[in-house]
Amino acid sequence: IKKTSSDTFYWQVWKEEKQLHILSGKLGVQGSKELMTPGFFESSNGLMKKLAKEQVNQGYEYVEEDSLTKIAVQYRYNDESQFDAAEEKTLMVEDLLDEALHSTGNGQLYGSEVGDGAGTTFVLVVDLQIAMDTIVKELTKHNVMDGAEIAYQNGEGTYVGLYPEGIQFELV
Repeated sequence: IKKTSSDTFYWQVWKEEKQLHILSGKLGVQGSKELMTPGFFESSNGLMKKLAKEQVNQGYEYVEEDSLTKIAVQYRYNDESQFDAAEEKTLMVEDLLDEALHSTGNGQLYGSEVGDGAGTTFVLVVDLQIAMDTIVKELTKHNVMDGAEIAYQNGEGTYVGLYPEGIQFELV
C-alpha cells in the first residue's frame, strides 16, 4: 500500500500458471487489472519480484498479514435442520466477500466454518471502515444482510460487535 495525505493506494501482483496478474487502484474501489506474460528467457517469479521492487521504490510498502484486521460475519441458526441452508449461505458470503475485498485491494478470505448453531466467514482487511462499507454494500446487494452479525477482532483477541449497532458479539 501507499498512503498519501488523503488516500491509500494498493498494488498487487500474483502468478497463475506463467501469467502475472496485476491489480491496482485506490483502496476500497474496484481496481484496474493488467496481465503480463514474461519474455521467453524471463522467469515469472523474477519478473514479479522486479515489478514489486519498482513499486517499493515508488513509495509502496508491503502489507504483513499480522497488520491486517480480522472480521467475522456470522449467521446463527436454531437447529440442525437448518444446517444445510446455513452452510449454503456461509459459502455464498465467503465467495462474495473474497471477491469484493480482493478486487478493491482491501483484504482476503481467511476461512469459514459452519456448525454449533452458526455459519461464520472470516476475512482479513487492511482498513476496517472501508471494509465495513464494502461488506454491508455486498451483503445488502445480494439480500443476505438480514440476520448478519459482524464483528472485528481487536488487539487483545476479543471480538467487538459492529453490526447490528450495539451488538454484544459472541463467536459461536
